[in-house]
Parts: sequence; structure tokens; C-alpha cells
Amino acid sequence: MPVHGEESVMRFKSQKVGGFRVFAVSGVNTISFGIQATTAAKKGLLGFSVERFDPKKNERFTMPGFKVFKSIFPIYRNAEDAAQQRPG
Repeated sequence: MPVHGEESVMRFKSQKVGGFRVFAVSGVNTISFGIQATTAAKKGLLGFSVERFDPKKNERFTMPGFKVFKSIFPIYRNAEDAAQQRPG
């Protein structure tokens, strides 16, 4: 989330980039977000990841976890099922 001075912003709406716009609301321990995408941007889209940036330590890292979309992977009930049945 963008930081202004010492206070962080609780609600955020990004600019449109590459056909995508992100809306986010942060709490103490979680962030809920929605992604708006044009039809062209959604073509071939399989998922997304979330990167965290710590400005005090100047560190970036990808948050663990993923979302399984029923329309793409209909046989999996949840992320755990998908992870157990992946090849390799």
C-alpha cells in the first residue's frame, strides 16, 4: 500500500496499467483487493501474485499462496488439492 509520511493509506485505487486496475482495502493483518481487467487483458490470464515491499528495509518479496479459479481448474476444490496433484 502506498505510504504518505508515517501513516499508511487504508484504501487504494491504482491507475489503469496494461488493461488492469487494482482496488485494495487494508486492515491490521490483511488486505482485501479486487482486480478489474479489460476483456483483452484477461485473455490467457491464469492467475496473479502479490509482491510486498518494505520501505524501511528496502526489501521486496512475493507473498505465498495462490487462488484456484474453478473456470480454469474445475477438478480442484481448493489450493491444497491443486498443490497435491501437480506433477513433479
